Amino acid sequence: MKVKKRGTGTSVVRTAPKKKWWRDISHWQLTLMLLPGIIYTFVFNYWPMPGIVMAFKEFKPRFGIWGSPWVGFDNFKFLFESTMFWRLMRNTVLYNVAYILTGLFFPIFFALCLERIRKKWSLKILQSSFLLPNFISIIIVSFLVYAFLSPDAGFINNLIVSLGGKPISFYSESKYWPFILVFVDIWKGTGFSTLIYYGTIMGIDQNLYDAAEIDGASELKKIRYVTLPHLKTIVMLILINSMGGLLNSATGLHYNVTMNSGALLPTTDVLGTYVMRGLLNSTNYGGSSAIAFFTEMFGFVMVLVTNAIVRKVDPDSAMF
Repeated sequence: MKVKKRGTGTSVVRTAPKKKWWRDISHWQLTLMLLPGIIYTFVFNYWPMPGIVMAFKEFKPRFGIWGSPWVGFDNFKFLFESTMFWRLMRNTVLYNVAYILTGLFFPIFFALCLERIRKKWSLKILQSSFLLPNFISIIIVSFLVYAFLSPDAGFINNLIVSLGGKPISFYSESKYWPFILVFVDIWKGTGFSTLIYYGTIMGIDQNLYDAAEIDGASELKKIRYVTLPHLKTIVMLILINSMGGLLNSATGLHYNVTMNSGALLPTTDVLGTYVMRGLLNSTNYGGSSAIAFFTEMFGFVMVLVTNAIVRKVDPDSAMF
């Protein structure tokens, strides 16, 4: 309430009480649902960030992170001068490019297939079967793969022997593993992405398909001129996000599925597995931290560059 003077008299002007900031939040129940995600992100993504300084120190456990001696860029210098680093970079980039390309093609293909299914019970079964591998632990996946590839009792070797061939020692011959790892990644990760694309397809206005059919468009032309243009934005967003992980290789896939076999390292070893072995088998924590810091900064730059390119070509499809 405010009192204002007007000439010889006074007037009372009633003003609404000032609202608290939290009262301006609409749909507070939905906002509250974000709280666990916000806490998780803060604890696991922001709280540990000061530990980045370990990449610039010679870490000694007895002194801790802050008491360890400062070495500047020596950890990075050792990393870039190592002949192993360029092999790791080659493997990491090539595998991730394959994962990104297959992670775009197969989910879109399967989503288009699901969209053509009209029986609800068949659709539910297929959706569940596609999604199930995403929730299987990579440890379990590694033993499933071993059950197929085991040199002694593996399903594939038993089949080869029954057909008169010689068993293959998969865990000592590296030439097969680029195909095996890409196949396992497709099997495990395609289902979740498929449902994302499928949900986008189901949100397309049916009138657009009807108009295309009236114009004489075939099923393939409907996909080309109606479905795919509507998937462009979500594809670009996923592509930008994937480029951020270009050096963040699937460590669990490469470390566990290969059973950490030394014979396979020239083909399957990536930056993530190198860091893991460095943490488990040596005390070079500074070098491992330097690799992790380098991969994260590289990913951050790749997101900015990819988003800038997408924004220049199609501003509506850019992330920011």
